[in-house]
Amino acid sequence: MAWSSWAPVPAWSATIEGVRVAAHHARPGSDMNGVMPDATAAEVDEVLKAAEADILVVGHTHRAMALRLGDKLVLNPGALLRDPADSWERELPTPGTFAVLELPARRWTVIRAQTGKPVEIVRAWRS
Repeated sequence: MAWSSWAPVPAWSATIEGVRVAAHHARPGSDMNGVMPDATAAEVDEVLKAAEADILVVGHTHRAMALRLGDKLVLNPGALLRDPADSWERELPTPGTFAVLELPARRWTVIRAQTGKPVEIVRAWRS
């Protein structure tokens, strides 16, 4: 039996200052099917509804991004434990990053771990 067919999908959720926040490794219901920066409005809406969240923080793809649909967000901080030298996708500008989410303002800043400086990321608005 494959690992993904039996292992529980880790998740976390909380309401913080009136904002429903959820975190999933890849997306609600899947630990392997990540949300990509080119996700459609329908896909963004689907994962937000599945997470029952105003803000969904995901990972898996290691691509730092912020996708906005109305006042809701799907966010990815990139990959903390990847350095450019050993990145499996060297062209990605996001290895060695983490993010800070400010609530209730919903500000998302991705920071390069090595320098402590903000990183430019994919920011897309869906309607």
